[in-house]
Amino acid sequence: MRLARHGQVQIDPGIARALIEGFQGHGDPAAGLTLRERDVLRLVAAGKANKEIASELGISLRTARTHVSSLLGKLRLRSRTQLALWAVRNGLVGDGDAPGDGRSLSG
Repeated sequence: MRLARHGQVQIDPGIARALIEGFQGHGDPAAGLTLRERDVLRLVAAGKANKEIASELGISLRTARTHVSSLLGKLRLRSRTQLALWAVRNGLVGDGDAPGDGRSLSG
């Protein structure tokens, strides 16, 4: 209270670090993605529609849409195309993740 009265603010060191990393751009955006979001991201990058994503992952169409929207928000992107490009540029999708190669997307 005394600090506040004198115009000073004290914040938790963890929060301060997160804020600084956010401003400096040193945080790893992929680190905040769940395993399921990574699976969805790989399928989006492979050109799959939400209906195909839902079918391949055994989830509802609504859940697939929710995951795509969540990814767009977390990564601050506006379109599926940007999402796919982001996945390639950040190494989450490689040559082995091309459509039709029969490889598992989870490993």
